[in-house]
Amino acid sequence: MKLVHTWFSYQGHLTGFDFIVKGFTPGILLGVLAMRADTAFDARGILLFSYLTFSLWPASAMLWKLARSAKPQKL
Repeated sequence: MKLVHTWFSYQGHLTGFDFIVKGFTPGILLGVLAMRADTAFDARGILLFSYLTFSLWPASAMLWKLARSAKPQKL
């Protein structure tokens, strides 16, 4: 599964390990980068809040796929 598809698509399944490796870890690293850039450019939170707002879609898509894969599959 490609990373962009993992972040922005609501279709498919995601394991707990993939959620941490492909979702949580890059999200934390990008969040730290957004905080540092916000501080460096003295943006007063504009970059950080933009990042947090934009990250709602990928977070909800990955949580949706994680919940789907946790449910027992019908045959």
